[in-house]
Amino acid sequence: MHLFTTTPFRNWTHSDAAITGQVRLAVDWRIPIYNVRADLARVLHPSPHWDGRRGDLVVNDAFGPTLQLLALVSAADGDALAELRC
Repeated sequence: MHLFTTTPFRNWTHSDAAITGQVRLAVDWRIPIYNVRADLARVLHPSPHWDGRRGDLVVNDAFGPTLQLLALVSAADGDALAELRC
């Protein structure tokens, strides 16, 4: 532990400011997922905040009559991601 607090190092895994974020949606299990995916694409494509790298919708969990969906989206930086998630 002492090595990391006393020796400078560079994190080579981080190459740029582009980041990925998520939007959680709790929906009825009967929702047509294909339509939600199409709506996500319809919202993302014209957005100036989306960088085009990632725009996926996945089912994250199912509990009772509810599905938890995650919209995984990417943006060039934190400010753009915050706008995109809103």
